Parts: sequence; structure tokens; C-alpha cells
Amino acid sequence: MTTSAADIVVPPPRPVSTFEGLRQLLGACGPDTNRHDRLTVLIAACIDAGFDTESGIIVAARAHGFKAGHAAILLREGIGIHWRSDGGGRYRNI
Repeated sequence: MTTSAADIVVPPPRPVSTFEGLRQLLGACGPDTNRHDRLTVLIAACIDAGFDTESGIIVAARAHGFKAGHAAILLREGIGIHWRSDGGGRYRNI
């Protein structure tokens, strides 16, 4: 069986500027914002930007200077408060 081009589903590309946008968002938090709150902002922004899996969020967090363990803990603790998990590994902001 052959596959035609019409059968191929290509996801939309993420803009190259997504990480730069996250960096700017963190910069807008200001120097007095603690790391915990900054990471909460980053996680919510990641979810909005399409980085909505634990692994995607942790990669983005590490790329912005946060520890993977801190991101994982905060992601789990934020369920029901800041975001929801679909049970299949994807998160959505509340």
C-alpha cells in the first residue's frame, strides 16, 4: 500500500522564538521575584506555548537555568491549582 502526501500529517512547527519569548517573560518578572514563582510562570507559559508534557517542560526549565527536580516537583504540586493533567502526560492551564 502506498501513502500519498494527503495522508501525511505534519504538526505545525514551533516558532524559533519560543525560548526567547520565555526568556523575556522571565526577565519581566523582575529581580525580586523568587525562583519558585519564576518557575511557576515558566511552566504556565510552556504549557501555553505547546510544551505541555513533563519532559518538554523540564527541558525548557533546564534551558532557563532551573533544576530538573525542582521543575518536576513544582509541576506535580501545581496540579489542580495552576494546571490540570489529562492522565496521559499532558498538562493544561486552569
